[in-house]
Amino acid sequence: MTTSLTGTWSAVMSNGQLTYTSHIPGGQDVLVTGSVTLDGASLIITGGATVSGLTGTSASITIQSGGTLAESTISGGSLVVSSGGATIHNSYTGASLDKIFSAHIEAGGSSVADSFTYTGSFQSSWGPVFTVESGASILEPHFGSGSFVYISSGATVSGVTADPGVTGINIATAYGDAVPSNAPSAPGYALTLSGIWDARVVSGATVFVNRADSTQVVTPPAGGVRFTAGALVVQSGAVVSDVYIDGTTNAQIVVEDGGEVRNSFFTGPAMINPGGLSVSNVFAGSVTIQQGAVSQSDLYLGYAQTTFNRIDGTAIDPIIGTGDTASGVWVASTGKIVNPSIGAGSNASIQGGMDPSCFLPGSLIRTIDGYRAVETLKPGDTLPVFDGGIDAVAVVEHVTKMRFRVDTRLSGDRAGYPVRVHRHAFAENCPFEDLLVTPEHCFLLEGRFVPVRMLVNGGSIRYETDIAEYDYYHVSCADHHVIDANGVRTESHFDETERSEERSHPHGLERDTSRVFVEPIWQALRERSLQLGLVADAEKRGRVTTRQMPCLIDRKGQVHRARRVNGRRHIFHIDGSLAPLRLRVGTARPCDVEGPFVDDRRELGVLVGQIMQFDSSGVRPVTGHHERQTLEGWHDVESPEMRWTRGLALLPCHRSEKPETTILSIEILDEGPARSCAGREEAEQEDAGTLHVA
Repeated sequence: MTTSLTGTWSAVMSNGQLTYTSHIPGGQDVLVTGSVTLDGASLIITGGATVSGLTGTSASITIQSGGTLAESTISGGSLVVSSGGATIHNSYTGASLDKIFSAHIEAGGSSVADSFTYTGSFQSSWGPVFTVESGASILEPHFGSGSFVYISSGATVSGVTADPGVTGINIATAYGDAVPSNAPSAPGYALTLSGIWDARVVSGATVFVNRADSTQVVTPPAGGVRFTAGALVVQSGAVVSDVYIDGTTNAQIVVEDGGEVRNSFFTGPAMINPGGLSVSNVFAGSVTIQQGAVSQSDLYLGYAQTTFNRIDGTAIDPIIGTGDTASGVWVASTGKIVNPSIGAGSNASIQGGMDPSCFLPGSLIRTIDGYRAVETLKPGDTLPVFDGGIDAVAVVEHVTKMRFRVDTRLSGDRAGYPVRVHRHAFAENCPFEDLLVTPEHCFLLEGRFVPVRMLVNGGSIRYETDIAEYDYYHVSCADHHVIDANGVRTESHFDETERSEERSHPHGLERDTSRVFVEPIWQALRERSLQLGLVADAEKRGRVTTRQMPCLIDRKGQVHRARRVNGRRHIFHIDGSLAPLRLRVGTARPCDVEGPFVDDRRELGVLVGQIMQFDSSGVRPVTGHHERQTLEGWHDVESPEMRWTRGLALLPCHRSEKPETTILSIEILDEGPARSCAGREEAEQEDAGTLHVA
């Protein structure tokens, strides 16, 4: 018999049995065991509880630390996976594009082999967003038609499959004034070439050389060249312009390290490899800007189900779409987009985040003629600079305006909220008016640059959570300088990816994020905040001492707890044929637990040392977590003897061909900053005052 649940329920483990409980105000608690279905109900899956085979319609599900939902089907509603929670082999679907299922996987939460259809959206007017926080894991997901997911920088993602019609990964906005009203047409040409050609430098000039016949060398004519049914490969040193890559004939272009292409038109695929340069081109087919490559003033068109514009490198002054043609780009975590112009209906999906050193409108920048709002500055304006105590002047080269949309499902620095520095926060009249900057913006304190996110105290320096979308400005000079904003010494914008390291800081003034330097400053500013009568300490967390109780999750989604704990070693008994296994623990960021003055924003689980496996083959060490540089659910290798987990950590243990008992011994060297996530004994429910439903 299946019981239909409405209202608010909790799934708990009581005396070894999964029980659904609901409290009736002023009355009895209701207990349900056995098979259930959710009919518009809210369900909280508590730590230690594993729910499987669940069905639900318009349900609201929250999976707390240590809770698991597996092998279930949910139609409509919402899902929140807290740190340490897991959802495994489930099917989530919305009814249609106007009845979308929302999902949010918090840092430390995990999704494994789940399917999502009509899930999330990229415009808030459509409904809630499907967000995967930094530090969360989404492994082997399947996205059906109409689905959208925003995956934050720092999340773990692998094994994605997607059906046609998937919305994608997007932050949609229309912005900038450089968007053409109409999409350009393909150009004329004086010569047509087919096959595979290399653009090379011969005798100081760029020529085209046929790979099939190296004796066939063509000097590009003034009227341009059309390439069909093949490829143009631009080699190092070659500069190509006025070419047309005709995608209707399956032509494509590849720009290698040191190669350059300008003023050209592509309807076929384009690949700009690391070290390549693309300037003032039209991409009407798919394009990939690899990490280390640069796209300058290019126009991006042709973004659709069959094409994809991906930026792993740097895009400067890109134009995305036109007045009559929608387009889009996806900026990966290694990518960077500067000063984009985005047409109505087009979009830019930004995974990597914003640049540092940014001012919000109204910030007052000191010039030689007095203070001026940052949005009124122009190239050629002169600023007094204070590098190394030496008064000088610098000329503004660029003032770049960009738009940022806060991810309101996240908090603090991860969401991208601006930081408000209150008047008098640092000293009397310093600043002389409230100042709004982005979290990575640095101030000069005691001779070193410190990011403002490390100074947040919830009072005089706090996140402005009422601002969900804003413009921000870079003020760039030829070098990195100390400038004056609202009476505070701060920094001009500086792009360290494009300039030499020896010029990255003004006159030896370095950025210092060490705790030994920043914490005393934070403490002093906190005390000053209290003296100013501002509420402080909201951003500081107490140290957590609750013990971690790791558990294993097998390939079927079953949870296995340690049979015993011997010192640092957690001993598990499990069927070896159920591998792959994943280690689940709670996670937290040291900066959230200790305080923002700790510059460690990693989601840390536990520090794992030696893993030993005992089965019919004998005793053997498991060493993959120490040897494999990239491993799901683990941070980078820092030591050959230990490694931090970051969520649901894949264990590279040996899988048995047939069912047999396997013993795993996992050494936990450090339980990390998080609270216990699993294996906690639930308080036994008293029989009095409860109503049992079979």
